[in-house]
Amino acid sequence: MINIETTNICNLSCSFCPHFKMKRGQGVMSLKDFKRTINLFNSDIVGLTNFGEPFMDKNIFDKINYVKKSYTYLTTNGTFLTKNIVSQILKSNLSELRVSVYSDDVKEKVENLLRIKTDALKVSVCATEYSSYWDRLGVLRYREPHNWAGKISLYKGKYKLCYRLYDSFTILWDGRISLCCMDTEGDYIIDDISMSLNKIQVNQKRIRQNPPEICTHCVLPLTDRIKWTLRIKWFMELFT
Repeated sequence: MINIETTNICNLSCSFCPHFKMKRGQGVMSLKDFKRTINLFNSDIVGLTNFGEPFMDKNIFDKINYVKKSYTYLTTNGTFLTKNIVSQILKSNLSELRVSVYSDDVKEKVENLLRIKTDALKVSVCATEYSSYWDRLGVLRYREPHNWAGKISLYKGKYKLCYRLYDSFTILWDGRISLCCMDTEGDYIIDDISMSLNKIQVNQKRIRQNPPEICTHCVLPLTDRIKWTLRIKWFMELFT
């Protein structure tokens, strides 16, 4: 699985997201670098998500439609779900649209999308609080709140085994490959997309043998109960 940050530019400053604290440079991944990333990893799952609003990237649909064989999902704050954008979404190769609901302002836009979408597109509403409304519509994707590895609230503990160091890569907009999706500032870089996949995997393995300090501040693995259940067999095979 790979997460591609097509851009780290966002039009909102949500209290539950550390984007408003971000100090690293902002930009948009070039189409050339995006294609290189897709070809390099050849992943079966491609997430167009990280720190930014993907629909602020004017080439986002060129990127979505370049991904032919993978399950592709995109996370948005929903503010750009205009009739034109929705029309392009429905014509694209996108497998799933995840809407991170920050307020009721996008409620009508999501409802409109749900009314006209086809079965080819899965729509999920991501929320850190339970919503009976979205649950009744069958689109609620509840996510326990976490601290973004200490960026929102400080936590100090021991390293907890985390699948992100084993089966996922996070590629920042400038082509650097980050430790994981919690590395807001890109302080923990594995490599970049100019390298071979083998070298990238070797560097990832080296890092997970001695996880960095950011991992001790992160509570995300504690909220991964469902994902751990799905991966337990894989981990047992890995360590036996």
